[in-house]
Amino acid sequence: MKGQGPAVVIRSPRPEEKADLLRLQARSFGKDVPYFRRIWDTDPRHSDECARLLLEDGDPVAYLRYAPWKMHLRGRVVRFGGLAEVCSLPRVRGRGYLWRLMEQILPDHLARGFFINLLHGDPNLYRRFGWETACDFSHVKKDVKSLKVPRARGKVRAFRRSDLPVLSGLYDEKAAGLPIMAARDHRHWRGCVLKKLKVFGMRGLVYERNGGMEGYAFVKAKAKEIHFANLRQLTFGGTNAEAYWS
Repeated sequence: MKGQGPAVVIRSPRPEEKADLLRLQARSFGKDVPYFRRIWDTDPRHSDECARLLLEDGDPVAYLRYAPWKMHLRGRVVRFGGLAEVCSLPRVRGRGYLWRLMEQILPDHLARGFFINLLHGDPNLYRRFGWETACDFSHVKKDVKSLKVPRARGKVRAFRRSDLPVLSGLYDEKAAGLPIMAARDHRHWRGCVLKKLKVFGMRGLVYERNGGMEGYAFVKAKAKEIHFANLRQLTFGGTNAEAYWS
């Protein structure tokens, strides 16, 4: 019929569509397919049930998913969904497709008991969909050589698989004292972290003092600088706090 718009279908993606989804993400973000394949293969929270794919005249043109997480919030561990890989092809932007995907995914998100949702993105874009800024995210660069410390104070050594339980405890102790911080279970440490070290070509560094582990960092194998992520001016439910995490 003349003047009729394209046929739009929104549904969960199918396992056999993985290659199509990787190409869609690569074209949407301007990166290569292997980059997204590495993310896909190292994230244990990938689930087709928690994702929505939008097809225009049968072609995949927009996609998003949420990953089930838990986080430390005011002394408790609560469930939340992390919205990720929100993307659309440049040629279809401005047609309201992301809004339609949000309308599809958020009711399912709530039905599964995820009453809090967090994402990294452009505040000017996502505020239109009902999001508000929870925290500012910044990076600090540090030269790898600066991690070397005098032996009297401690030492930096290579990460070992047997360090995982202690490393997990260090993270939980720090994260529990912050207003908003993801809680990472054993599946994350044993699956996600170990896979990333291998797949992304990273190495782990551990700081020891007086026979105990006191810190750690994961860096690219040939990196000359370490990028520490700092969370500043966290805001949730009217509560403001300063927090630094590296």
